[in-house]
Amino acid sequence: MRWLSVKYPARMPLIVLCVITHAICVNGKLKGRICAYGDMDRDLYTDIIVQDYDRLKTYFQNENGEFSEAGQDISLGSSHTVSCAVGDFNGDSVPDILVSRKNSSGEKGYESTVYIFSYNAYKPIPLNATLLDELAVMDVNGDGISDVVGFLNNTSLFCQLGSATGNFSSCEHFFK
Repeated sequence: MRWLSVKYPARMPLIVLCVITHAICVNGKLKGRICAYGDMDRDLYTDIIVQDYDRLKTYFQNENGEFSEAGQDISLGSSHTVSCAVGDFNGDSVPDILVSRKNSSGEKGYESTVYIFSYNAYKPIPLNATLLDELAVMDVNGDGISDVVGFLNNTSLFCQLGSATGNFSSCEHFFK
């Protein structure tokens, strides 16, 4: 399989998704929809985050390719479909989760919450903005901590820097 990653590097995310989908079908224990994937427990195996009704559940993959529930659920408060992205928003080298969903108030747009993993639990940090679409994760200022970028409903730029304290601060000034 090594030749595949060298010859077709753009296909790797698709291949990973196919392997994960196959594992879910074979295992049969998982239910819901895949929201994101990443190495959540930092063991060099790809783990998956699954939305199961009103909860996000993390499943750790082991060296045999089998998935088991981590037991660190996130309560979403509703069963509306969410989108997820993995990043390290506080710089502790432990993956955190960005969750975006259509506004629960019925107002047009999206709302996003970052879930910081700390002391075996996820702490929600609402970003308190009505967004045009889901946010993107990137490192805006090059400090190694994940930041979020997107647009507000009025189409103006929305940028928030992650920090070691778990708080976010404005970063629109990085864009001219």
